[in-house]
Amino acid sequence: MELNRQLVKSLQDIKKRQGISSIERAEGKDAYLQGFLVGDAGVVGNYESHDWRNRSDIKQRYEENYLGEYFVKYVGCFGCPFPCQPLYSLPDTGANVWRCYPTYWPWKLWMTDLASAFKVHRQCSDLGMDSKEIATTVSWLMHLYDEGIISKKELDGIAFEKASNEALFETTRKIAYREGFGDILANGPVAFAKKLGPKAMEYLYLNQGMTLRTFEYRAEPGTALGEAISSRGNSLRATTYHVVLWDKPAKDEYEGADPQESADSYTWSMKKFGTEKAIVATAYEGKPVALIYEMNGAAIADSLGYCASMIRPNRVGAPGSQFGDVSYESAAERFTAATGIPMNEKKLFEYGERVCNIERAIIVRDGRTRATDAIPAFFFKVPVSDGDQAGRMLDKAKFEKMKDEYYSLRGWDPESGYQKESTLKKLGMGDVSKQLKKLKKLGPVKIKEDG
Repeated sequence: MELNRQLVKSLQDIKKRQGISSIERAEGKDAYLQGFLVGDAGVVGNYESHDWRNRSDIKQRYEENYLGEYFVKYVGCFGCPFPCQPLYSLPDTGANVWRCYPTYWPWKLWMTDLASAFKVHRQCSDLGMDSKEIATTVSWLMHLYDEGIISKKELDGIAFEKASNEALFETTRKIAYREGFGDILANGPVAFAKKLGPKAMEYLYLNQGMTLRTFEYRAEPGTALGEAISSRGNSLRATTYHVVLWDKPAKDEYEGADPQESADSYTWSMKKFGTEKAIVATAYEGKPVALIYEMNGAAIADSLGYCASMIRPNRVGAPGSQFGDVSYESAAERFTAATGIPMNEKKLFEYGERVCNIERAIIVRDGRTRATDAIPAFFFKVPVSDGDQAGRMLDKAKFEKMKDEYYSLRGWDPESGYQKESTLKKLGMGDVSKQLKKLKKLGPVKIKEDG
């Protein structure tokens, strides 16, 4: 009961603070505003442009609040005091949650017709499909079509013009029912790219067979590292580095964090990671240690059934400007209250470390190495074309140095990316170590890489 009283009081305090320093939710527009704060949550086309926030056509559609009149209410997980998912209902389409990526991916397709974008999102929900993966795949095909690499012939007579509603609707339907080109595309974009030829593969930006999230990796080395290291492509857990306060200016209607709260965050970063630059988005310094902290924390949240926000109920604000208590002690206290098992933050992080290591062991068993912990060469070769980050691209040498540091901090072999026997035994995972040893996939070891 005492824990419940403490939680209620902390939530009341959060609500008071949110009115001062966090997002002022405008019905129907909060995801858009959040994107303006984070600043890189969406790109135009197949990484054609970074400066989507200043595109007049995009900005106008949201400022008109086109979907606002169809807003119903905020919904969330059972019992959540801060439901974060805006529910909309459009005539002749029906109701669906419309938040985050569904509001960013239209720009991947050069779309400003939000009603049609919502309809496809609902279509994907009905069919059990990932609308983000569909949208980024269609963006790739539109790019190929625009460059003359493919034509209507390869696409069942459909013109994949930029912003084409028909291309988006028909691709979704054809994949779901395995019709025409959708029969191959249902196996993933890589399968279709192989049929189309090497030029098509060159334009396909992915990781572990899945298209990438809509982050601007060239401006965020830490997020790029997380994507490369992740156990699967398009991994939200590995790119939750956004929950750390970034050194970015708030945009438009966001006021951002209070100056004192920002100062406190940098003090925390110095104490926790040894450098303030760990929370500076564009810096390379401090990213491996901070990324491990966030990935272990996300593993804890997944394991306990928390969302990434509520596992630290005193840490509030939109991603990119969060502030408050970063401790996981609250989760540990509630774990003890529910199970009777003594727990603290340090012990939780040991479990988080084990989760991340069992995932690593599985993918190493299945063929992952340091060389395949990678993101497309595009991000190292082609600079950001416009916006605040114009000219930026990832530095290959610095990126590889981050990987060295990440593997070393994890207790993995920097040369191969394999785990060390001593690391697994220390974590009580001797059985895993034995299996990998049989496969000759324990470090340190020199391995031959293709190419």
